[in-house]
Amino acid sequence: MSYNETPIAYPAAGANRPGRSRRPLGIVDHHMAGYLPGTSAMFMNPSTGYATNYGIGSMRSGVFEIHEYVPDDQVAWGNGNDFLNTYAVSIEHENNRAAGPASKPTPEVHELSARFHAALALKWDWRIDGRVQLVLRDFPNHDFYERSVTGFGTEFNVTGHRTVALKDCPRDLDMQWIVDRANTIINGGTAPQQLTIWQRQEKEIRMPYLMKCDDSEGRYGEIGKVYYILVEAATVTEVQSVAEANNLALRFGDAVSVTYATFEKRLGGKPTVTPV
Repeated sequence: MSYNETPIAYPAAGANRPGRSRRPLGIVDHHMAGYLPGTSAMFMNPSTGYATNYGIGSMRSGVFEIHEYVPDDQVAWGNGNDFLNTYAVSIEHENNRAAGPASKPTPEVHELSARFHAALALKWDWRIDGRVQLVLRDFPNHDFYERSVTGFGTEFNVTGHRTVALKDCPRDLDMQWIVDRANTIINGGTAPQQLTIWQRQEKEIRMPYLMKCDDSEGRYGEIGKVYYILVEAATVTEVQSVAEANNLALRFGDAVSVTYATFEKRLGGKPTVTPV
């Protein structure tokens, strides 16, 4: 297994990039829904009409590398959002070839991505609260679709494509693991030892989640109400107040808003809704 941390130029076709300079403020993570060779070929094809800045994956077995389609000091048409196209470095991640194009990227892709995230933060001196660090905020409900992303570059500097796009991208890419690992690298390895991606998954299924009901068929609860989800027990219970939600967070850690599709995927089936 080897990692090539120096980006290799695979220039996007001129028709797929605006050719404007900029100073980026952070990163938008994507998944390819496929693999590096195909993604690189697509962005070099002038009929595609868009490209991200980078792609991470492998061209041959055991060697993981970074392809540069548009240099990070130039705007890339990869996010479908003018604000993030202008101010974010967009990075595609190859899916697991053994598991198919909708699968979770491999640990090796996560590792190389973390190293590259760290390198970009140091290169561009991305500071939050006065020090170089990466801070993730994910908005799986597309909060900033067709809008500027409030706080990007000042309060946080890593987000997922789904923040501004009506799709679940980067799907199962573990952005928090990448950010935690990158911050360890930025700090010279002084941060506590990271859990592996797979250990984090085991830990996460024991965490509570907050979910707002938006299912028009009413299969899981009353529309507009917020529910407390304990994934391990496969139950959903209505949260009565903000104070109750805060108490749950103190006991179990911060709750995370998830979609029904995400929750069903974690459970491997439909949850049971516990009446209030």
